[in-house]
Amino acid sequence: MNIDKLINLVTKDIDNNWTTLEKIRYVYLKLGEYLSKDTDFFFSANNKLEEHNLSINEINSIYNNLEGRKVGENNYAVICRSASYILHKIYESLGIESKLINTINDVTKVNINGEETEINHWLLVVKDNDKSYFMLLAADLPYIKENMKVHHFAAKIPYKKKNSDGVEEQLYDGEEIVPSLLTEEETRKIDEKIGYLKYYYKYDDNKRKQDNWHLQYNDASFQMIRENMKNNRLYYSILAKETDFYKSLYTFTGDNNRTISFEDVYLNELSENEKKEWITILCFKVNQLLKQLYDIDVDTKSFIENFNYQNWIESICNKLHKTDDFSYKKWSKEVKKEEIFSE
Repeated sequence: MNIDKLINLVTKDIDNNWTTLEKIRYVYLKLGEYLSKDTDFFFSANNKLEEHNLSINEINSIYNNLEGRKVGENNYAVICRSASYILHKIYESLGIESKLINTINDVTKVNINGEETEINHWLLVVKDNDKSYFMLLAADLPYIKENMKVHHFAAKIPYKKKNSDGVEEQLYDGEEIVPSLLTEEETRKIDEKIGYLKYYYKYDDNKRKQDNWHLQYNDASFQMIRENMKNNRLYYSILAKETDFYKSLYTFTGDNNRTISFEDVYLNELSENEKKEWITILCFKVNQLLKQLYDIDVDTKSFIENFNYQNWIESICNKLHKTDDFSYKKWSKEVKKEEIFSE
C-alpha cells in the first residue's frame, strides 16, 4: 500500500477551521470509503469456506500486514488490526494522538486442516485533549459505505467485565482508559457540518413519515422499504380477494338461500348447517387446487362430518411431503413466521 497516497486522499478536503473532534470524525468516515472488510480472512478464521478457506500461513500473513490488501484502485481489504493501524497513521499525520489497543479476552482460535493459530481483536483509542475515544472502524465499514449511522465511533469499551462464570476479566492490554462518549445529537451535528449527512428523506429523526424533506442518514431508506413491503402485502391481499378461490369462501349461500358474506357475518354466527356447507366448499376448493397443481387427492369426506382443522392440514401436508414425519405445531409456527402471498 502507498499509505502516503491514501493519507492525501483522506485528508485533502479537511477544513482547518474544524475542531479536532470534527477532524477525527471526518477522517474516520472518509477512510471508510476506501476500506472494506477482508471477508476471506473473517470467513476462513471461522472455518466457513470449507475447502476454500485460506491457509494458516495466509491468515497469519493478513493478520500481520498492518496496511491491508489492495483489492482495487484506492480500495483496501482490512481487518480490525490493519484498519486501526491505517487510521492511526492518518491521525498521526494530522498531529492527533492515537494508540492501538490489543484485546486480551477476544481471541479467536483458528484451526485449518489441523494447523492452528490465534488472532486477537484490535481497537484504536484517539485523544482530544482530556478526552479518549475508542474506535472500531472495521465494524462500521458496511454502514459508512451506505452513508448510514455508524455505531462504533466513540464506543463504550469497559476495562473489565465479568465472564459467564461471574469472574471479572481485563479486556485489553495496558492501563485503564476511561472512554469518552458522544450523544446521537452531538454526532449528528458534526456529520451535518463535515458533509457526511447529504441525502434528504420525508422522514423525521424518529423515522416517522413526514410531508417535508429532512436531511437524514440512509437508514431512512429501510423505513421506506418497510412501508413499501406493507403496501405490497396490501396489494397481494387485494389480488387474493379477486380470485375464484377467495370469492367462493368469502361469500356463499346459507340457510333459506340467504347470501352470506364474511364482510357482514362472523364465522361463529353461522348455523351448524352453514358451517358444514362452508367446510364442504373449503375442502372441495383446496382439493381442486391440489389436484390441479400437484395431481394429488385428499379424502375430504371423512373430515366434513367431524371437521378437525389440524388433522385435515396434516393429511394434506403428508400427501405433499410424502412423509409421516409431519408436525402441525412446527408447520403452523413456520407459516406464522413468514407470510407468503401468491397470485
